[in-house]
Amino acid sequence: MLAACGGVADPNLADRVTQLERRLDAEDAQQQRLLATLREHGIVFHPDPPKDAAESMARALEDLELALARLESAKETQDNAKGQSAMAALETALQTLRQDPAAAMKALMAKAEAAAPAQQASLLECYARVGGAAAAPELRAIATATQRPPGLRVAAARSLIEVDARTAIPAVASLLQEATPLPELYLLVHMLAGTGVVEVVPVLAAALQQNRDRSVRCHAATGLGNFKTGAAVEALAAAAMGDEYPAVRTNALRALARAGAPERLREVAEHVRTNDPDSAVRAVAAELVSKTGR
Repeated sequence: MLAACGGVADPNLADRVTQLERRLDAEDAQQQRLLATLREHGIVFHPDPPKDAAESMARALEDLELALARLESAKETQDNAKGQSAMAALETALQTLRQDPAAAMKALMAKAEAAAPAQQASLLECYARVGGAAAAPELRAIATATQRPPGLRVAAARSLIEVDARTAIPAVASLLQEATPLPELYLLVHMLAGTGVVEVVPVLAAALQQNRDRSVRCHAATGLGNFKTGAAVEALAAAAMGDEYPAVRTNALRALARAGAPERLREVAEHVRTNDPDSAVRAVAAELVSKTGR
């Protein structure tokens, strides 16, 4: 029999201890249910502080994966509120991971390597956001490794453009020249053009002149309009008068109007207005001729 302090026997103490244990068990079960409900809504709550840096990182990685899954679900259901809460949770996890970027990058790359293809792009993006420019060498290695899955290579190139545009230029140029086209290359062309780095002009011009994918050529034409250089102007003029696809010729004409070469624009637009076989392209050319005052 249990005894109270001072050695006085208490015949009811064992029952009270049993009742207290049951109540604690019930409270713990209720807490676990509450935590599970919060996780279902994208809210991660840890009742106890992390014991050390390793546990803090492990929690952040877990929180990050939950936020990514929730963000993907929000996109599928077009739930803006859910998406915003997931983005907030993701940023919180990234802030924690940036406290030890080298270890976090190693863990994120391992997760990306092991993940299903649908999750790899998001994890590589997180890798880049944690590492910044330090992530560029590994991203470039993945992007240019022909034995890697095409989708992973494109995802790596996209993240590389974000963290180090100049390092990305030769990598993307290499991808654009491969015999077997990779998926969504037009996104890389669009992103390169958006960097504003003048060194991308030769890559965009080559893509416009040589790439077999009409969507790549369309985006290359539009992107070249951001650069007021002779090389950009001449690549656009050639495409406006000679590309086989009407949308590319149209994009090239409109980009040429932004490229800062009015005399060349008038010359090209006059030629297209007179000679292009597509009425819609001729109409765009006529509009541009009119705007140039002739």
